[in-house]
Amino acid sequence: MKHVLASGVSSVLVDTQIFSDRVYTFSEALVVYLHREGFSNSEIGRLLGRDGRTVWTLLNRAGKKKASGQKKTLEGTFVPTFVFRNRTLSIMESLIVYLREKYSYREIGNLLNRNERTVWTVCKRGMDKLKNF
Repeated sequence: MKHVLASGVSSVLVDTQIFSDRVYTFSEALVVYLHREGFSNSEIGRLLGRDGRTVWTLLNRAGKKKASGQKKTLEGTFVPTFVFRNRTLSIMESLIVYLREKYSYREIGNLLNRNERTVWTVCKRGMDKLKNF
């Protein structure tokens, strides 16, 4: 996938199943996934609109944790990385606000292994931030 950035493409599709493992935070899961796909810290930083040092910190923190390996998801659900570039929203808020355009709170909760009330709360918080932005 390294050729993607060299060709000028500024977004990569990410499988949402990476967020269903509750061991990692949403940020850690995203950075670990992109790192395993062969992207460097600076490339990940450019994709997500974050500093390379932040990426390193997330990778370092995630390396101290052990993933459970559970995979529970709807097939074929992918999110482009440009969704995570808005620094007004957290990674989790960005993801849920994006998914809310296609799915119900319950479906998003099942997809991300989160309670649908949590999904509603995060979505509401994200939408409020966007209104005030």
